[in-house]
Amino acid sequence: MRDVGLLVFAVLTAGTGCDLVLGIDERGATCPAGGVADGFDQNPPCAPWGRLRLDGAATAENTSGELVAQLAADGASAASCLSALPAELSSEGAILEVTRVTTGASRYTIFGIGSAEPQFIGAEILVASESLVLRVSGGGDVVTAQPYIADAMRWWRLRFDRDASAIRAEYAHDGRAWKELGLVTGTLPDTVHVAFGAVAVAATTPSSAVFGSIRFCTPDE
Repeated sequence: MRDVGLLVFAVLTAGTGCDLVLGIDERGATCPAGGVADGFDQNPPCAPWGRLRLDGAATAENTSGELVAQLAADGASAASCLSALPAELSSEGAILEVTRVTTGASRYTIFGIGSAEPQFIGAEILVASESLVLRVSGGGDVVTAQPYIADAMRWWRLRFDRDASAIRAEYAHDGRAWKELGLVTGTLPDTVHVAFGAVAVAATTPSSAVFGSIRFCTPDE
């Protein structure tokens, strides 16, 4: 998996310069002190809190409250959302609802948080080869993996555990009853960028990932 073309933090510094916004997604989840809560009900995707990056012949569109990332039928392609500015996360962390993941060899659905500064750790959750994988961000070492079960693993979460000096990765079927996937340990940054998307390193048929919502709130203190 080190050849994955979507190195989600390689372009984090190329943001749009917009401010983080208070949001409410279609399921009523709010960020009371500010942050991002996007139910993907308005186009363009990822606006105004971030930027959409398309590589190859990939496309992305918000449709009926979902973000559909469509990968090309041939060759390499990627569609990703990247937060424009670094954010301080609340204790809840960053939460992504994944309705459908990409299928087929050399195709990946990825969600990550991290800093542009190399001394700090970052973490990514991804589906690869029918496994839910936790790894160090930017194509780093795999920490753990479990067989991917779509209904049980619809919601993904990454949050700081400062007592453990780690980023804790979790999944849930409902966005509430979280189960641990694993921890990436190291020096934690004060703020992070958030990124998610789909990538095909090589493909001979089309594939898509579908996302239901993204939320990362700032602390209310």
